[in-house]
Amino acid sequence: MEETNMEDCEQIRESEVAPALIAVHPAHKSVAVAVGLNLRVFNLQEGCSVSLVDDSGVHMHKDSIRAIRYGAEGKLFVSAGDDKLVKIWAADSWRCISSVSSEKRVTAVAISNDGRFVAFADKFGVIYAVEIEGYHENQTLPDKKAVPILAHYCSIITSLEFSPDGRYIISADRDFKIRVSVFPEKPSDGAHEIQSFCLGHTEFVSCLAFICSKDSQQWYLLSGGGDSTVRLWDFTCGFLLDTCHVGETELLQSKEGIDDSLLAVTNLCATPGGSLIAVAIQRQVSRVLLLSCDLSAKSLHFARVVPIPGETFIPTSLAAASSSNQLWMVMGASTLYASDTSPLARVKVLYGFCESNQDSIEQETHVLEDKDLQGGEQLLQTLQGSSFIDKDALSTAAEAVKTAMCNLLIKKQYPSENREFRKRGRNDKKTVTLTSVHLLYKVLPSLKKKHDEFLLKELEKRWQSHKLMVKWLLKFFHYLDKFFIKRAEVPALNEVGLSCFRNLIDQEREGEKIDRGLLKTVINLYIEMGKGKMDYYVNDFEEAMLRDSACHYSRKASTWIVEDTCPEYMLKAEECLKKEKERVSHYLHADSETKLLEKVQNQVLVTYTNQLLEKEDSGCRALLKAEKVEDLTRIYSLFHKIPKGIELVAEIFKQHIAAEGMVAVQQAADAAPNKTESSGGSPEQDFVQKAFEIHDKYMVYVKGCFADNTIFHKALKEAFEVFCNKSVAGSSTAELLASYCENTLKKGGNEQRH
Repeated sequence: MEETNMEDCEQIRESEVAPALIAVHPAHKSVAVAVGLNLRVFNLQEGCSVSLVDDSGVHMHKDSIRAIRYGAEGKLFVSAGDDKLVKIWAADSWRCISSVSSEKRVTAVAISNDGRFVAFADKFGVIYAVEIEGYHENQTLPDKKAVPILAHYCSIITSLEFSPDGRYIISADRDFKIRVSVFPEKPSDGAHEIQSFCLGHTEFVSCLAFICSKDSQQWYLLSGGGDSTVRLWDFTCGFLLDTCHVGETELLQSKEGIDDSLLAVTNLCATPGGSLIAVAIQRQVSRVLLLSCDLSAKSLHFARVVPIPGETFIPTSLAAASSSNQLWMVMGASTLYASDTSPLARVKVLYGFCESNQDSIEQETHVLEDKDLQGGEQLLQTLQGSSFIDKDALSTAAEAVKTAMCNLLIKKQYPSENREFRKRGRNDKKTVTLTSVHLLYKVLPSLKKKHDEFLLKELEKRWQSHKLMVKWLLKFFHYLDKFFIKRAEVPALNEVGLSCFRNLIDQEREGEKIDRGLLKTVINLYIEMGKGKMDYYVNDFEEAMLRDSACHYSRKASTWIVEDTCPEYMLKAEECLKKEKERVSHYLHADSETKLLEKVQNQVLVTYTNQLLEKEDSGCRALLKAEKVEDLTRIYSLFHKIPKGIELVAEIFKQHIAAEGMVAVQQAADAAPNKTESSGGSPEQDFVQKAFEIHDKYMVYVKGCFADNTIFHKALKEAFEVFCNKSVAGSSTAELLASYCENTLKKGGNEQRH
């Protein structure tokens, strides 16, 4: 494939879209909307639009704005986007006090709560910080140079937040991760200390928000993502407290039904105490979802879906002021125009967005009509670009927004296959942290050079070394697969490792000596990576191991069934099951025992049940005939948990006894015409005696070889019914037994049956 220069991504911009954004002053003094390259601000206190003043020496934004943010105290406002400019505004005078240049397009911004730092992330996942010193409302700050503090390897950062206490900077990306880093005292020192990773989303993370417990004053983190979930975190330790699946909410489904994969969470906004959380959803038309959070129970709950009446509306951004009970929503995109010069935006306000209980949520929350908005028509004229937008135009725009948002959220803003910056030669300059460099240039090459058992030894060594580092290394090998190996177009590390595991296990099955301790240590990595959960072990190791075990024993059994007698086959099968149990105890997890033994039984016993037990010269009939008690006991021990097998053994047992009984019947019938007065006993008497002997003989088998199993008692009974219902010399079995008892009594009961 022809390689593309890193700057070529600027040439594919026609297909990209920037959603409309909205932000509200913390004290509800003003509201700002960004759509395309336009930044529009309305002063809510004075009821008029705001004129922006930019005398920083740099022009206003000349490309789509991707992020806007008020500071916690409301003194600063930041806007940034595709023109690679981060503009810092005084939120009272709306003067641009500084313009900071970025090397790449900006995707997210954040302002520390004390107003000292502005952080922003570029499209390559690098986070920069700017320290703001000596700020005065009427003074322009001197030129500031952004300092890189950390990087997400080749992953677009979708959301950026400072923790309320300023200790951490939290970043979310397209590769499902939320990283909590300790913010340094000096940005030049870099945010290399990782506090935790919040790992749980199965698609991109789109937005973050903080909420605080009134009781403990502890802050918690909310996140929304492309997996249709809103998640609650104890972010300092990376612990997932609860998950709300918005795709499962029936009230969200349209009449035609909506694919859960299209219900990506695009934005969320929470009241400070978290009792109410507004959620914007990618494909949800004319509705906003409200959740409630009980921080005492650390749980999320569905509250209600608020309809947006009268028109088609899909919120692309949400915002609220801590001092107000209003949720501001905007719909729009940079590529949608109401006129030749004015990008389209539509603003709506939800009233009743405040700390409340379930009853008040139902009664008080509703969407305000345009005439009831603070600022009225003038506000709409300022923020929307027009005070009135035709409903047909809105409907058309909404469909375009749905498509645009879908493309935006599932599409990287750069070609994923041929980016020059992805080459390893530039990783150390652009996007790789110190740890990533170590993984790429030290760990990965050392692993790729190893094979078979030596790879496992190297894997164990590297794991033990890195396990002592920060918590995110518990996801280490998943991280390698995702960010390095796929791009190098080589087999995934877990696939190579699995082949080594399988080879070693097969070698041991063939009688070779292997390092069991090594194998156990490396296999335990899968459990450690899952922090005690079995998902990685089951999905990434156990399933493949079971498949290979089945194939191994399928090959073995197909050879044994041809070459070996039934007793020889049974000995090998018994030994295999014994060895597999030992194998589990030596280096596999105990949960694998039942599954592994079932696989072996299926291949060795179930598959060849009939062929094995009915072998002509050595099968179950031959063993009964030869009275091979030990072999019969082994057959029962192997087949007693296999319904098909144990039933066949019982049937053969029944047929064998019935056949032996029929021989006794035939002998008695043949001897009847030849009996004489002088002969010792009648054939009928001999038959009864023989029947008793047969019963005693095979009852020993039932109680011994077959463990007193009821199915064999039944087989013995049914076998006797077969031949005992035959007449002997014209007499029925009942008559013969009566005659036998009479003769015994006549002799004084001295003749005993042995």
